[in-house]
Amino acid sequence: MPSSIDISSYEKAPMLEDTWHSTDTSSHSSEEGGEADSMLTGSKQKKSGSKPWPEHPIKWIRSPWVFLLDLVLVTLVMIFASREPKSAHMEFAGDITGFVPKFSQQIVTFRAYPEFVSNHSSEESLKEARAHWKDLLPPGQGFVRVDETDLKSFDLPTPIVSAKGVKSVGTSMMHGLHCLYLIMSEYDMLAMGQQQPGHDTWHFDHCIDYVRQLLLCGGDMALAGETHPMGVSGSDFLNVPHICKNKDQIFEWLDDHKDNDQYQFGSQETHYVPP
Repeated sequence: MPSSIDISSYEKAPMLEDTWHSTDTSSHSSEEGGEADSMLTGSKQKKSGSKPWPEHPIKWIRSPWVFLLDLVLVTLVMIFASREPKSAHMEFAGDITGFVPKFSQQIVTFRAYPEFVSNHSSEESLKEARAHWKDLLPPGQGFVRVDETDLKSFDLPTPIVSAKGVKSVGTSMMHGLHCLYLIMSEYDMLAMGQQQPGHDTWHFDHCIDYVRQLLLCGGDMALAGETHPMGVSGSDFLNVPHICKNKDQIFEWLDDHKDNDQYQFGSQETHYVPP
C-alpha cells in the first residue's frame, strides 16, 4: 500500500516557484532579495516571506526616428483623406460637382393648391393658372450664370451660351416645374380641341419622361392614410408631412446667380418654351 504524502507543506507554496530553490526562505531571503533587486527592477513581494513576484515593465524609448515615423504616417493619412471620393460629400438630390451649395431641410405638409390648375375648358382659366406658375418660378427659370473661374474650379457640364455670350447651366428642379406646366397646358389645349403654336410632340413626350425620372430620383417615402375628398375608399395623399429642402433658400440662391431677369415664357399667353 503506497505511503501517504503530507501535502500541507505544499499548500502555500507559490504556483511558479522553481523546484531547485530551498523552501527555507529565511536562510536565503537576503540573497534572493538582492538578486531580485538587481535583475528585476520594480519587483514586489506576493506575500510576506514568499519569493519576489517578478514584473516586466516595458520602457518606451522615443528616438527621433520614431517621431519621424509618426510624422510620415500622419502625412499619409491626411493625403488619403483629401482624396476621399466625391460620393462622401454628395448631398441627396443635390449637385454632384459641388457648385450648388447644400440647403437645409424643413417639414412641409402637402395640401391642395387649385390656383395652379385650370378648369380645362377655357383659355382664360389657363391664362390665370399661368400667372400663378409665373409667380412660382424665379426669374431666369432656374438657369444660373457661370464664368471661366467656375468652369475651371468645378467639373460643370458644357454651358449654354446665349446670343450675348453669357454662359449658364440649368437646374433640374426648375426644369421639372417647366415640364409639369407644359404638360398641363398641352393637355388643356387638346381638351379644347386646339394646339399650341409650334406644337411639338417630342417636347411633350420628353417632359413626361423627365418628370417620371425626377420622381423616381427623389424617392419621397412619406406615408399617407385613408383620406379622400370624394368619400370613397383610398387616399388623396394630402395633409401629409414631407421632409423637403428649404424652398426659400433654393430660390434665394437661384435669384442671386440667375443669368438674366426674364421669365423665359414664350410669346403665347398660354404657353412658354425653353430658351
